[in-house]
Amino acid sequence: MRLLYALAITIFFAAKIFAGDVPVLLNLDSSNHLKATLENGEYSLETLEGGDPYIYIDCPQNSPGVLEFEYFCPQGVNALQIFYGPPIEELRSMSASLPKAEGWQKISFNIGEASSGQWNGDKIRLDFGYAPGVKLKMRAPVLREPNEKEKMSAAEKKAIYEAKLKEGEACEEYFKRRYPARVHSVTVASTYIEIVFDAGGVKQENLRLVSSDFWKDSWRNDSYEIIRNAKFGKTARGTRFRVPRFYDGEDLMYRKWAIADVSKAERVSHYVYADIFDAIQLNMPPKFTHRTKKGLTCVSWEFEEILPELIGMGVRHVNTNFFLNHMLAADNAEDVIEMKFRGKTYRLNGPIVRSYDRISKYCYENQLSLTAIILLGFEGIPEQYKSILHPEAGSPGLYAMPNFTSREGFETYLALLNFLAERYSTPEGTYGRINNWIMHNEVDYQKTWTNMGIQPMSVYMDHLARSMRLMDIAARSRNPAAKVFISLTHEWNTPYDATLQTYAPREMLDFLADIDRAEGDFNWGVAYHPYPEDLFKPDMWNDKSPSKGMDTRIITFENIDILPRYLNQKKFLRKGAPRTILLSEQGFHSEYTDEGFELQSQALIFAWRHIKDLDTIEAMHYHRWVDHPGEGGLMLGLRKLPADGKPYGERKPAWFTYQKLDSFEDRQMFKDNEKYIKEHKKK
Repeated sequence: MRLLYALAITIFFAAKIFAGDVPVLLNLDSSNHLKATLENGEYSLETLEGGDPYIYIDCPQNSPGVLEFEYFCPQGVNALQIFYGPPIEELRSMSASLPKAEGWQKISFNIGEASSGQWNGDKIRLDFGYAPGVKLKMRAPVLREPNEKEKMSAAEKKAIYEAKLKEGEACEEYFKRRYPARVHSVTVASTYIEIVFDAGGVKQENLRLVSSDFWKDSWRNDSYEIIRNAKFGKTARGTRFRVPRFYDGEDLMYRKWAIADVSKAERVSHYVYADIFDAIQLNMPPKFTHRTKKGLTCVSWEFEEILPELIGMGVRHVNTNFFLNHMLAADNAEDVIEMKFRGKTYRLNGPIVRSYDRISKYCYENQLSLTAIILLGFEGIPEQYKSILHPEAGSPGLYAMPNFTSREGFETYLALLNFLAERYSTPEGTYGRINNWIMHNEVDYQKTWTNMGIQPMSVYMDHLARSMRLMDIAARSRNPAAKVFISLTHEWNTPYDATLQTYAPREMLDFLADIDRAEGDFNWGVAYHPYPEDLFKPDMWNDKSPSKGMDTRIITFENIDILPRYLNQKKFLRKGAPRTILLSEQGFHSEYTDEGFELQSQALIFAWRHIKDLDTIEAMHYHRWVDHPGEGGLMLGLRKLPADGKPYGERKPAWFTYQKLDSFEDRQMFKDNEKYIKEHKKK
């Protein structure tokens, strides 16, 4: 095997020109305390007992100095050490980490910088900490030249970082500030917008209504436009300004409003956005209500043949991904839907839109509650629409934050949200109906799932809240049942991340409450993902990190009641009512063994026992229906992997377990589950 490996790598590198990326191979024969295999271009690594798991990468001399690869590791590796040689010794190493990656994530390490440019590109050894049982997938390892960001000096990087921290402080100060005046409400009617406020001691003759573009940072730029045609008056609800709703082809519903004191030439209130739409909401039929919380994720038209199975399983809630980048049509696309918005024509991908129509219509006709997850990927966006992406979004992100730094990018994003809200909010349900809108994915782990580059939490939350609020205005102005959701992982109280790329969900929710207080409450809920601590280990009753207090590090089904209790605080209530919770993504891994299938079923019952009586949890969307080969070895589905003649896989025992939940068999299942947990709980 060693001879064949050496021959293969020699031929491989002989054909490679080192001017660009240099693909490299892990030397499987060099592994120590590490199980290492290669299949279909993916390395599978698992640390073993012994305390020193490592593997070598053989590199050609004088190759570039940045090691980069994609990896999947739900556990993460906190004590990664990279040796570069020869010789392999402590002085020629760099300490690093592999943050948890619950999807394929790209990561890079600048060995050239760590070695002060002395490494000549010969050998690399990756040491994966000390703990046994850590599973890792890796693919596409390369050595490459440093990019422009990596070439920056330490002083340049420090200056950028410190500037980011100052931006965060300014943003946070704005939302926590107390202004003398306060806007209480912004009501949208068919022909006018009414702003009700408390002047806070400012003289009436000095009061002016001012407005600003939705996309501009309120905390960064204090410039505003005085609205000359605003009519001052009194109503039963208090002092108010009233302006025409439409001006110069623009629906002013999508602007923000404040009060200014012209004697001081300054704003005296926060900006506030539209929130009351009673007069223009369509005459919609009532929202579907279901006794069960039973749901599934990633239900799309590709499952057309087995969609009736949802009904037989007792599923009443489903979610599906709406990829905005896929909706935008290329210049040479023929099957397009033209959409006109604010004087501009947008070209939409006809087949993609119709696939969303089909699943939405199917759900509507079968009284399934459909939740849309709004995602913005990097791939396939035509050049004229690329400004929709936030300019700092990029690697290692799989999805991006939309652009609130330019009018052009914002307009494209708004046009798409307006299109979706209008299309799926007709009284007759022409294309079905969507009430719940999850804005982006797992935003607390933004570097992977909704990337916006390096940002303080306050700045990131300002952008996220505006994205949520924009969808809230677009959807709720048509549908009174519409609601938007913030998507969060189970990492409730994660330690502060000095790299400014991940945040604690608890702190994000606290800051969202600050934004609500300052800029007006809107109808948001929480879409939480209470996976087990280790995604490969569904026996969450043995997890060590969850605790019963509000300061728990993570929230799983073991302590899921913490979330509704936390959100029951006064600062989170909307008009006295608690926020709605969706458990919008969670699943339990199963080995393809009798023991593995049994464990998955028991995890399902365990989860159900803990949420069944929590009233503010509207649904649990189980992830997923069918096992997927692209989830790094996780087998979370209720069905096995697709196989020849079985495009949707075979049903696992968990499929039948899920079917029985919320049935007359519940009580006995719960008793049996309690017995199973008692027998399998580790001391």
